[in-house]
Amino acid sequence: MVINCALVKGLIYNEATPTFHQWRDQRQVYGLNFQSKEDAQIFGRAVNAALENLRSGGSGMTVES
Repeated sequence: MVINCALVKGLIYNEATPTFHQWRDQRQVYGLNFQSKEDAQIFGRAVNAALENLRSGGSGMTVES
């Protein structure tokens, strides 16, 4: 599966349940259901790391899973 959604400053990311995450930008709400809590945690860490990188003005990021 491919999700085409830009991660931008101000994006709101919410781990609604351990296996369902949602996020919103200024135009749309997105949601993603995972088969396992582990998959959701890996995805959530990557998104949160990218958002933190945007907030801090960083130019690159490394995600540890």
